[in-house]
Amino acid sequence: MPRTLVTVMMVAVVGGCGGNGVVAAGDLTEESPVPVDSFVVPTPYGERDTPRRKATKSDGIRAGSGGESRTAAAMRSAEDEAVRLTNVVRRREGCRPLRTDERLRVAARGHSAEMAARGYLGHESLDGRSPWDRIKEAGYAYPAAENLAQGPRGARAVVNAWLESPRHRTNLVNCRLRAIGVGVRLGVGGPWWTQDFGYR
Repeated sequence: MPRTLVTVMMVAVVGGCGGNGVVAAGDLTEESPVPVDSFVVPTPYGERDTPRRKATKSDGIRAGSGGESRTAAAMRSAEDEAVRLTNVVRRREGCRPLRTDERLRVAARGHSAEMAARGYLGHESLDGRSPWDRIKEAGYAYPAAENLAQGPRGARAVVNAWLESPRHRTNLVNCRLRAIGVGVRLGVGGPWWTQDFGYR
């Protein structure tokens, strides 16, 4: 069975977001249009979610895969849903919701596409660029953090995977952050997910 891989990059770890407890991955089910039993929540040991029903638009990835434009729309829907679910967690922790910044989305999509095309998972591009380089090249001047994942097949699955990792979760609930961009890319061994954050 393929594994779910996640990786994280942070500028600084900032605690004290005002929450009074840990948000379990299952807590997202009240907010998500996907039924709670649709996926197995990823574990720290790398088990991947397994769809047990026909995919729908809210799954984000498989729906609309009949043509390129429908696939692009489905991927954008998955990206937007990952942002929405991230903001659900942030609100419960007392943090302001993040706004989507298209420049961060461009940087995130570009990195996910590169990882899918070249078959790796890592924050540093194979040409030596850092996340900060890629984000600034996309026109955004205040990069803050980056989460990566390989394998989760939907928005809720990837957010759950990040929540299961303390370091990734720290980025999701860092109250100093203000902007987000998520990019997903399909491919053999994927999907590849990049979640870029900014300070403004």
